[in-house]
Amino acid sequence: MPLGVEVPVLRGFLTAGEAAEWKQRIADLAETGSLLQSLVEGDFEAVLLSPQVLDLLTGDGSCSEEEDVESYLERRLLLYLTDGFNDTRTNRELALMALAVSCLHMFAQSNWTGPPVSLHACDSLPPALLSSQVPHRLIADSCFCVVCHLISCSV
Repeated sequence: MPLGVEVPVLRGFLTAGEAAEWKQRIADLAETGSLLQSLVEGDFEAVLLSPQVLDLLTGDGSCSEEEDVESYLERRLLLYLTDGFNDTRTNRELALMALAVSCLHMFAQSNWTGPPVSLHACDSLPPALLSSQVPHRLIADSCFCVVCHLISCSV
């Protein structure tokens, strides 16, 4: 992963000296540049609704009846990271990092700093997966934790 892009994202802001170089670096990352820019601007919902993240979370939408949210997400994340060519791996890893950081920010916002977010990571999961689970409102906040846990274990 390009360290010049990763550090500001994980820190949560750009220093004055990084701003110009940041724009150049994300311009070179065609697929994930807009994701990272949304993340740095604090638009976490845009990250969660992006095509890359929706593809990561839903894929073809297939899930088995006995599959729980955690095993579904683990399968999807591993498939997302290993599918495709080596030249897209960096973009996929950056998309995964953007999702993880956005979920953490949205979890903190919903539970501590406010205001509550209207969008949840579970809203992007296949309905068939959620219908066999605990009631949706109980899963909503836990999905942020599950996504972040699986991402930390997968990368």
